[in-house]
Amino acid sequence: MTARKIRVPLIMGFIPYRIEAEWDPAGAHMAGFPLNIVFSDMRPDDSGVRERFVACYWFDEGTYREDDTVREMRYVSRRPTGDNAGSETTPVSPEENPYHVLVRCQKANSLWESFKYRGEQQIAYASGADYDRAMIHTSLIHLEPDEPVFILDVARHDALVSVTIGSRIDQLFDHFPELYAHRWHSGEVLYEACNHETQEVFTFVEEPHSHGYITKVWVRQAEEPSVCQDEHGMLPQVSTPAVTPRGVKVGDPAGDVIEQYGDPARVEQNVPGTALVVYALPSAAGSLADNLLLTFLISEDRVLGFMLMGNVRGIEPPQDSKER
Repeated sequence: MTARKIRVPLIMGFIPYRIEAEWDPAGAHMAGFPLNIVFSDMRPDDSGVRERFVACYWFDEGTYREDDTVREMRYVSRRPTGDNAGSETTPVSPEENPYHVLVRCQKANSLWESFKYRGEQQIAYASGADYDRAMIHTSLIHLEPDEPVFILDVARHDALVSVTIGSRIDQLFDHFPELYAHRWHSGEVLYEACNHETQEVFTFVEEPHSHGYITKVWVRQAEEPSVCQDEHGMLPQVSTPAVTPRGVKVGDPAGDVIEQYGDPARVEQNVPGTALVVYALPSAAGSLADNLLLTFLISEDRVLGFMLMGNVRGIEPPQDSKER
């Protein structure tokens, strides 16, 4: 029997930002709830090109309800008015989009639940024992054939493994609660964890000129087992998939990088047998960083790792960072 390579479609799960009390004291009662709920699917557009179609539902403060047992709020459809999903939005009437989502948190056990409706009819349900699990399960609910959607601007890639370049260090621990921190002689602070089963290492970098913020996210195959565990101890365990937003994973064929990202800005071959494939990514209006670079480390036609880096907006970077 002849073996056939089958490409499995990428399924994306989203963990939305949570509403924070300090954003607006008048909305502090909603703190902890998701800012929005996103459903997505890959579909061909009018020209036949496959794009990621998205339906996004935003919190409706007027529907917030709380009693002794639950907190809950409805999420309704809003249409982006700018060039990308991070822009301002305008409401969509129930007549134009009858779909909405109810998010509920059980106070007794912190169980999060999501109910998707078409009009008054419940059509889907998802839950999780904590916020992250519940939101991932929620976002995997499929789009309905008649559900209004827009095309996600996939050029916005200011995040890797759910961590946004330019985000605060405390936000990093929302996604990776256990990390080992250590400081290099150059002043950089590295926050690290490892998937000990796959030997994939996750490194988040806080540079001296951007104290308090993440400027680099580095995911790679461990060069040797001692990177994850040696005689002095072991890095915290993490099970996050080592994958880029477009589905390129550690260990994938190098051709997948070109297939998903196109021609690179440059290719560097400083070490024999390895190559750095570098992409310069544009910053969207809502990005926290500029000069975004996504770099893939390639060896023996395989992806050994990838790094996303950028300069935090509002912070003057060193001269070498400006020129990278």
